[in-house]
Amino acid sequence: MFKQQLQILAILLTFVFNTSNLFSSHLMGGVPTYRFLGETSPGSGEFLYEINFSIYLNCDATSLVDTIQAIEVNIYQNGIGNFNPLFLGLELQPIDSVPYEAQTTSDCTVGQDVCINEGIFRDTIILDGFSQSGTPVAGYHIIYNNCCRNGNIDNISDPGGAGMGFYSYIPGPALTPNSAPIFTNSVAPFLCIQDSINFSFNAFDPDGDSLVYSLFTPLEEPTSTGSNLSLPIPTVDFLPGYTETNPFGTGSQLEINSGTGISEIFIPNQGAYVFGIEVKEYRDGVYISSTFLDIQVNTVVCPPNEYPEAANNIGDTIIYEFEVIAGENICFPMIFTDADKDSLEIVINGELFDSGLTPNPAILSDTVLDSGFVSVNFCWETICENGQDLPYFYYVDVIDNGCPNKSTPIVYKVNVIPFRLNPSFPGICVGDTANLQVGYAESVTWSPDYNISSLTDFNPQVWPDSSSNYAVTGIDSNGCIDSDTVLAVVFPFQETYASNDTSLCKGDPANVSVAGGVSYVWSPSDYLDGNPTLDTYVINPDETVNYSITINDSYGCKHFDEILVEVFELPVASIEYDLIYACDSVAVNLKNESTNTVNQNWFINNDLFTAQKDFSYGIDYADSISVRLVTLNGNNCADNTSVFIKSLSREEFFDIEIPNVITPNDDGFNDSFLPIINSAFLECGTFIKIYNRWGKEIFSSEETGSLHWDGKGNNGNELEIGTYYYVLRLDEQRSQGSITLLR
Repeated sequence: MFKQQLQILAILLTFVFNTSNLFSSHLMGGVPTYRFLGETSPGSGEFLYEINFSIYLNCDATSLVDTIQAIEVNIYQNGIGNFNPLFLGLELQPIDSVPYEAQTTSDCTVGQDVCINEGIFRDTIILDGFSQSGTPVAGYHIIYNNCCRNGNIDNISDPGGAGMGFYSYIPGPALTPNSAPIFTNSVAPFLCIQDSINFSFNAFDPDGDSLVYSLFTPLEEPTSTGSNLSLPIPTVDFLPGYTETNPFGTGSQLEINSGTGISEIFIPNQGAYVFGIEVKEYRDGVYISSTFLDIQVNTVVCPPNEYPEAANNIGDTIIYEFEVIAGENICFPMIFTDADKDSLEIVINGELFDSGLTPNPAILSDTVLDSGFVSVNFCWETICENGQDLPYFYYVDVIDNGCPNKSTPIVYKVNVIPFRLNPSFPGICVGDTANLQVGYAESVTWSPDYNISSLTDFNPQVWPDSSSNYAVTGIDSNGCIDSDTVLAVVFPFQETYASNDTSLCKGDPANVSVAGGVSYVWSPSDYLDGNPTLDTYVINPDETVNYSITINDSYGCKHFDEILVEVFELPVASIEYDLIYACDSVAVNLKNESTNTVNQNWFINNDLFTAQKDFSYGIDYADSISVRLVTLNGNNCADNTSVFIKSLSREEFFDIEIPNVITPNDDGFNDSFLPIINSAFLECGTFIKIYNRWGKEIFSSEETGSLHWDGKGNNGNELEIGTYYYVLRLDEQRSQGSITLLR
């Protein structure tokens, strides 16, 4: 009974195979793989690889090839650009030959004329890890090429003249030891037209690398080989209506699951088609290499036959996922049925069943077979060593014995969750503390005993002075042990700055600033224009304010600083003055009546005059001055005030009130002629003269300080009643008029 569908074959090494056209017009595909075996001896810099290659040949009645013969492989060292020098030429001998033919009976002859023969080649080689200059070799290219493909291929130009190139790449042995993925399926002699199938191109990776599946255009022969390899390798030319992602033409389907390699295929027409699958390897998220699978598929007309399916199938789901914690057990049944009641066979492949690859591997048990029914139990008593971050995959093909045989691929994904402490630390600022963190464990032990609150707590507090490594070993409830280290990062101290404390007089501006951080918060926010998050301000405070600033640096560490802005009250400048009129000038008496002041400066007509507190300043009659007082208090704060002072003219000042009648009868009223005048001016040279109506002087007095006349003449005799005339002189000011004497 035929066991599976077609398998893609392509290469991830740079081998070149030349067979002198021994297989010309009969090549149907091929796949090289390689396995890293380690360094030949410690420190030798030479690394051993096992090279495996499979080629698929047409072996039907039209084939001219009776036996599979040796092939030649060229290995090139990765160079620069198109310079990739030949490193090794290798002749690979066949070690086995496996025919794939349809299982025909008298009742079913579908595909009886189809025959495919697999030639298997293997050898070991030694690759240099370092160049002659001592630098690590980047990698090696492996190329196989031959002419020609089969002439009956329907989707490429000139198929009988189109060559086949199989390419793979080995990453540098000293840099990235790597083994290529291994494909789990064999080839299928044919596929049925008008049949929707799920076909598995899955592989497993010996290194546990992540695999990503996609379609690619099959390769032609390299444009040049021999002593140098030119890249890239050319590809075949698809005929119109066919493409890399649509190699079967109009109305067909080929979609591949990038995570599993399972493809949905529908081919409407009978014929022969070539296409390719690329499998990319990723290690810790970094691309390593690709394996390219090149295959020819033949399609035939088949009678109706339903595909087997999983009894618990949900829609088109063909991937089942399970999870178990390392050290615990998992068991579940796999049940499959066939609607046609055909007998079923199960083919199961996966590394988790191989004790050479998986310690304490899983087992299959309790197989039950019935008409159109098969079941088998999957059980795995996992141990701690089975835990890993990548899932395990195993692949199930359920094959019926219908006409023709139909198989359904199923992917099972088993996640064995490893015990991981996964210690972590958030990072701290200088002088701070924080807790080390681990996942679940039954018990833990920390080391070293350095600035740590406990060596056995799950999340101890630590306060290292500088970034320090802490080691932790823990055990879970299944007895699994994990050890790990965590770096307790202490962020480097970043200098921050704040402007100095300052003092100012009320009303003056002040510059305050901080620097060295990435964000700031000021408190209080007074005088900061409603935005306390800037680094620089010009403020005009009315009162003393003490700012507390939180400075956040680039690590998120907080720094604290303060800026005191002390505001001093101003003095209040005030001037008092009076005018003292003298005979020849006017004295201005100025007084500083300011409050909260200790010093002052007086300015007369904008010129500094004196720093005395009080002083007198002389001006002329009918003169004026501008006086400005600048006062200073003990904090050197200033205030000022100004006055404008103007003196009277002599005419204005000597505006004398003179009586016009006197009655010298000693009754105390109007007994004498006494002009009302500022007494200060009586000392300025005065006289009074009285004349009768005939102009005769009858009284005169030049007594300083006296302008008095009591109605008597110079001889002391009382004068008659009547009208008299006076002449007064005050300094340079004269006044005259008449006065009536009554008794």
